[in-house]
Amino acid sequence: MLKKSLLPIVFSLVLAIVIPGIGSLNHLAVAQNQDNNGQTIIKDVSVKEANELIQKYFKSGYLIILDVRTDSEYKSGHLEGAINIDYYSENLETLLNKLDKTKPILVYCKSGARSRRTTSIMEGLGFKKIYNMEGGILDWEYKGLPTVKGK
Repeated sequence: MLKKSLLPIVFSLVLAIVIPGIGSLNHLAVAQNQDNNGQTIIKDVSVKEANELIQKYFKSGYLIILDVRTDSEYKSGHLEGAINIDYYSENLETLLNKLDKTKPILVYCKSGARSRRTTSIMEGLGFKKIYNMEGGILDWEYKGLPTVKGK
């Protein structure tokens, strides 16, 4: 049996090990939109931050990448795995409504203007966590990050 004088030390060690683990679980909950109390979060992110989000969450299914450029712009080069919904489409809201509103969405366009306007529309449609990639694909390519050509 542990002596009573050792119990505070053991308890402190257990907390030191467990608390950091809880923090990383909370980070995952952020990615899954479980901790924003039902409020919409719209955040402008740099290309570097967007790339970090993609590396961290896209392959695990926690992030949707949305390209709101025209079809020809999309075919000329887009982020791998991006869904293309043309901002100028007559049925933009209908198409956006088909996306999973519970997942975080990274939105981008050519330079950032259409994606910023799209985030406002998405907020009105009930999306919960939206990242707007500032600088768009122009900045993405300028930074030397990879794109995929074609559909």
